[in-house]
Amino acid sequence: MDPPGSTTTHINNPSNSSSRRRSRSRCKKWENYLFVAMLLQSVALIVLFEKVQGNVRENKLKHGQEFQATNNNHDNTNDDPNDGQTIITGGVEDQQLPFTFSACLMIKDNNILLPEWLAYHYTVLPLRRLIVGVDPLSHTDPKPILNAYGSIGMNISVWTNDSFWEDGREAHEKKDFQITNETDHEALRYRYKYRQKVFYKSCLQHLHDEMRTWTLLVDTDEYLAFNYYDEQEGPPTWCKKNVTCAKDYLKSIEDGTHLRTKLDRSPAATVAEHIDKHVDEQFDNVDKPCIIFGRYLFVSKDSSSSSSGREIQRGVDPDFNATLFHTFRYRHRSSLSSFQLGKPIVDVSRYDGRDLNNIHRPLGGMCTG
Repeated sequence: MDPPGSTTTHINNPSNSSSRRRSRSRCKKWENYLFVAMLLQSVALIVLFEKVQGNVRENKLKHGQEFQATNNNHDNTNDDPNDGQTIITGGVEDQQLPFTFSACLMIKDNNILLPEWLAYHYTVLPLRRLIVGVDPLSHTDPKPILNAYGSIGMNISVWTNDSFWEDGREAHEKKDFQITNETDHEALRYRYKYRQKVFYKSCLQHLHDEMRTWTLLVDTDEYLAFNYYDEQEGPPTWCKKNVTCAKDYLKSIEDGTHLRTKLDRSPAATVAEHIDKHVDEQFDNVDKPCIIFGRYLFVSKDSSSSSSGREIQRGVDPDFNATLFHTFRYRHRSSLSSFQLGKPIVDVSRYDGRDLNNIHRPLGGMCTG
């Protein structure tokens, strides 16, 4: 069964919710209990698709009636050609959830990644409010995919034509900046970074005005995932040359005092439920409404090309085709030897409207982690 509205990729859903299982990579060490994961794809591709791999569970996609009942031809959007914004309304109420997540997402021709990203975060966070900023140079329209998720309970706004734009002082910061064959790469790069900043600022303010709370700021090639401890991983890299550090770390795992041991291993566990348990004080720090998570890179080693496909099917039902999921195909994490900037979640109810100078640390000193 393809996900609703998928026009650019084919992804099968699990056939039996009672058999949901998680698949953990055994080849690398995990260090943070929640993390953003990003996959590095082969440089041989003309276009680099940076797909993601997290500590993936089979239950990351909803299945059954929610998807089967959708009508891919139904358009439940309200278009306003004057402001470049589209609102896709959801019609399903969530029950027994402590709260739901929001997200700000910038995309440019990411339809191939979008269905899996939406399905994963719809389930794992759970994500119910989404604002999408579509790059004006995009050649593809994400609305057919987004429409379907609106029909199963997501409230989605699509911002096009840079409707969120605020002019800055530099030429490339002007909305009417003209891109020509003579425009140099640096100007394009700075304009892209400026677009990110004004989009995220506008998105955070919009969600603040809606009285939303925790909001995810990542890309379509990044997933927020649980980082369960694996007995094979040993002590973390920062304890590599410190015997006392390594012993203390392993002891905290064994006696259950480490935060990673407090993660719910239930196949249906959500990030919202973890936060609601108040086992991690950083989520309750009133002065730090911005939490930064570490980011792990996953290499382009394809598990679907391993011997007889046994690796990619490890931990999932034989009638579930894992080769159709990026998050199952790429399980091998890169070394942690190189520093990677993290990505945040922000409690927008405490956002003060400030300008964002760094999208990896959007609220500056108000961020932790």
